[in-house]
Amino acid sequence: MRNQRDYKKAVLLCQGFVTCFYLAIGIAVYAMAGQYVASPALGTAGVLLKRIAYGLSLPGLLASGVIYAHLPAKYVSLFSRTIFPTPSACPYSLQRVPPLLVTSC
Repeated sequence: MRNQRDYKKAVLLCQGFVTCFYLAIGIAVYAMAGQYVASPALGTAGVLLKRIAYGLSLPGLLASGVIYAHLPAKYVSLFSRTIFPTPSACPYSLQRVPPLLVTSC
């Protein structure tokens, strides 16, 4: 951003658009389906539309889940390698543990 003073205006403008669209969609769904709106609201749509929408949304959900799980796992792995840099530095006695249960320190 070239001018940092524009940040506040940009955030407020973006939040205004999001709020307006959220209200418009909510009002339209409630006007068409009334009090019988299922939760999530996509449950009110027809069978074909539900399958298409969920088919499009599930890959994005899975990708975001993988990203959210992978990123902390990298830092946990890095943190454990800084505490126990070599296998001999591991304080646990690994001689009595079956090999299938031993992954790393």
